[in-house]
Amino acid sequence: MINILSYIVAALILWILISMIRNPIMLKMSFKNAFRRKAETLLVVLGSLIGTALIVGSMAMNDSFQKFLYAQVEYNLGEIDEILKPGDGKPYFDAEKLMEQLSLLEESPLTDGVLPVITRNVTIGFPGETRKLNPEKTMEAFLIGGDPGKFSNFVGKDADVKAFELLQGDSEGYVPAIINKKIADSLGVREGDLLEILPDASYRLLSWIKLPMIKIMGVMDQAGFINYTGSEMNPMKGTLLLNINDARKILGISIPDAFSDIFVSNKGDYLKGEKLTSQVVDFINTHGDFFEIETVKSEVISDASQGNIGLVFLALSLFAIVAGVFLLINIYVMLSEERKVELGTLRAIGFKRSEVSKVIAFEGFFYSLFAALAGIPAGLLITKFILSKFVNLVNNITVLISSVGSRLNTSTFEATFDLYVKPSTLIYGFMLGMMIPILVSLYAGRKISRMNIVRAVRNIPEELEIEKKSFKLLSVISVSVSVLIAFGGYRLENASLFVLGVVLALFALPFVIPIKKKRLIVSLFCVAALGFIFWSNSVDFVNKASSDSITLIAIKGFSILLFVMLLGTYNLKIFEWVLLRLFKRSKKHTPTLKISISFPARNRLTTAMTIAMYAMVVYIITVISIIPYTQEKNLSESRNLFLYGYDVYASSLSGETTISATEISSIEGVIEASTILVGRAKVFTSSGESKRVNLYLIDKRFPGGSSFAIKNLKTINPVKGARSDISVLWNYLVSHPDAIAVSESVLKADPGDRVTITEISSGNAFAGPERSIRETKNVWIPLERSVDLSVVGVIPEDTFSIFNGIFIYSESLPEEIVAKLGSQMLFIKLEGDNYEEKKNNHEKVRSLIGMSGMFSIFIDDILKIISASISGIVEIFRSFLYFGMFVGIAGTAITMFKAFYRRKRIIGILKSLGFTRNMIFTSFWVEASFSVIIGLLLGFLTGILTTYEMFSSPALEGLNFYIPWYQLMVMGVSFYVISLLSTFVPSYFASRLPPARAIRYFE
Repeated sequence: MINILSYIVAALILWILISMIRNPIMLKMSFKNAFRRKAETLLVVLGSLIGTALIVGSMAMNDSFQKFLYAQVEYNLGEIDEILKPGDGKPYFDAEKLMEQLSLLEESPLTDGVLPVITRNVTIGFPGETRKLNPEKTMEAFLIGGDPGKFSNFVGKDADVKAFELLQGDSEGYVPAIINKKIADSLGVREGDLLEILPDASYRLLSWIKLPMIKIMGVMDQAGFINYTGSEMNPMKGTLLLNINDARKILGISIPDAFSDIFVSNKGDYLKGEKLTSQVVDFINTHGDFFEIETVKSEVISDASQGNIGLVFLALSLFAIVAGVFLLINIYVMLSEERKVELGTLRAIGFKRSEVSKVIAFEGFFYSLFAALAGIPAGLLITKFILSKFVNLVNNITVLISSVGSRLNTSTFEATFDLYVKPSTLIYGFMLGMMIPILVSLYAGRKISRMNIVRAVRNIPEELEIEKKSFKLLSVISVSVSVLIAFGGYRLENASLFVLGVVLALFALPFVIPIKKKRLIVSLFCVAALGFIFWSNSVDFVNKASSDSITLIAIKGFSILLFVMLLGTYNLKIFEWVLLRLFKRSKKHTPTLKISISFPARNRLTTAMTIAMYAMVVYIITVISIIPYTQEKNLSESRNLFLYGYDVYASSLSGETTISATEISSIEGVIEASTILVGRAKVFTSSGESKRVNLYLIDKRFPGGSSFAIKNLKTINPVKGARSDISVLWNYLVSHPDAIAVSESVLKADPGDRVTITEISSGNAFAGPERSIRETKNVWIPLERSVDLSVVGVIPEDTFSIFNGIFIYSESLPEEIVAKLGSQMLFIKLEGDNYEEKKNNHEKVRSLIGMSGMFSIFIDDILKIISASISGIVEIFRSFLYFGMFVGIAGTAITMFKAFYRRKRIIGILKSLGFTRNMIFTSFWVEASFSVIIGLLLGFLTGILTTYEMFSSPALEGLNFYIPWYQLMVMGVSFYVISLLSTFVPSYFASRLPPARAIRYFE
């Protein structure tokens, strides 16, 4: 699409250049006009370049993010394209068959590297400290054991492959190992240091067995498989390399020639090789089902390609770009008025319409060219600024994460996250930046060339377009098409089409009704349209689509903006009347006020465009300010929901708890503690839906610390009291073996439905929010006899909890199933009425938990991280959009400059009638204020209405709506003051103009 638009623009530019050569007189006139008033030209260019800058900035943002994501692919995977695992679900390959399959892979023209390895998640730490699992002295690591001679096929060209030879050398009786920089930085170790390995959680209890010791032979800081941490790509893990024999010995694998994984590198570099993935998969599958294939690189690159951050910024900046279009239309409308006599004279002395239109078109081309050229570096500077804010945000979040005991290294992020721009981005940005001004100038030129010669020469206003028959015909067609769209949408139950059709019909209908005074009829239809938008949620299929249809949300939001702006601009006289009433008693200022308001109220199109410029940009800034603010406030109010009434989450790196809930409960400052077993379960609902969800097994102590209200909780009749106190639900689970509670966010079910568990996860399931992970056959165990359960409570979808899944009493499941769930966590409820008291009690708990080799997280720390993340992202978006406000500021300045030049004679007459310099100066400032204030108010109003409509939908029922009044007030005052300052120069010039010179003025 961008290519096609660029070709169209290139053709337009070529046509204009040829026309310039063929029309030298028109070219000379246009060039002279464009640079007659240099200050005004500068403002026009500044207003026009915002569109180019925002387009280039959005595209450059996408280039930079994609470069960063691809850099992460190279850093974490290197040459690994596919990972092969045993297809029979066993932990290791059959050695005999494996050799045959490896030969086929190595001989294939599609691959340039095949590496059989053993991999395992292990815990490493300082000698004597590893069994304690102290988070400050141990960490999780991904162990890779393989043939060092083949490692070189999986690293970059600049890698020091000689380091791999050290894995087979003498290491003074210790196991030689190479670690990546993540481990070195996290534990503060270097070459020659010793580390302990805890191969399995069971070794913690076997204290008489000496843990294997490794000696660090090298620290590798480069991209490649040395940073691969498993299919989950956990950024908190490190990676260590061992010789294959040493790896088997350390992990206690007695099977000779045992391998658990095969790393495959396709032909080409780390990106080109990925394009052969489908062919490699087909090649492997043609030779049987010996392998289970994980296309790790394809999945990561696919995610990187789909996550187009540039589109987010482009969508946000679209309002500023449209405001820029309004600015250009405004400029050319004022230009046509200003040059009407001049261009009418040209027509009168024999110039053709096409020649007169080219005067404006060529002038617009000069503005476009300079604006596009200036917009490219402006866009790159904007991108650089926004990227620096992203880096600062990540660093701030890292500090907060570190403060709660987690490690997150951002050195790689800072090194790879920088400004990157493709040459094609600059070309496309330039072309698209040129397109909008060129099209507007061509339209303006055509319109001006068709003006009535006599009216133009005598400077009589043109006949309004809405009175023309062609416009009425277009309105009738628009209404007919809109009605068809609405009817089709209703019949198909397509909410977006239905709402779009109705609002388009209500927009076009006032112009079809044969009434000369349109103000009343347009106002009535605007109110009707706004009423329909808010009422539409009562229509069933619109209500259902409100939660997940971005198109419907966009249609409603833009419609609210459009109709409120129409309502405001068609009723400017009401604003004029209100202002005059307010200042009626101040007779001294009444003449100034009347003069100030009469011009914008009379020039309705120019005023409407200026108002729209402000309203559109302020609208989107208001929307992205209110939504996160409301979320933050609801998060704060929903603190109890995060851990279901508890304050602290505790666990260990191995997923086991080394201290009991009873011991925790005995600590001063602790009200209750509960142990929860965590796993994953494959379930079938009564509707036939199959899904894998988190499984939480609560103990008898759990209800004692979980007591709060969830007003939208759905339950069976015997548990109705759980809405005011959720402990009623947990106690019911404890006393009824087949009862479960489910989170609606992960499993759609109703109270009374039956749910069947058929498989469970055998590994350490992630004990946190529901997430998408690559789950292979060997971690899932089918149950000999499925477990049939009854849903007695459904936790609402809008519940702000980080633990979502199925909740069941631990003793309700057979012992053999419970024994296979390896992950445990502790929930702890603290004493205290405020943050400080609870934080102090958490410190007491934290010290004991830390000595037991576990870590703990205080829920208020999590809320701080979430709040900082939301605020940071929103601030970045707002910063990007603030650049769009230059459109409105530049538009106001241009309007005032144009007003100054057009009204020189009027200013002279007013001064000769007794108006003072101060009165003239004030009249210009009040005139600018009139448009700016209305624009700001309409922007704030439409933004508030849009977000209110979003949060009033049934999908977000239960969330309270909040408005950041202070933020909006500061923003509004700032924009107003800057806008007024931009009009200081024309206002000053107007006040200093001598009356005699002004009356004689004719351009």
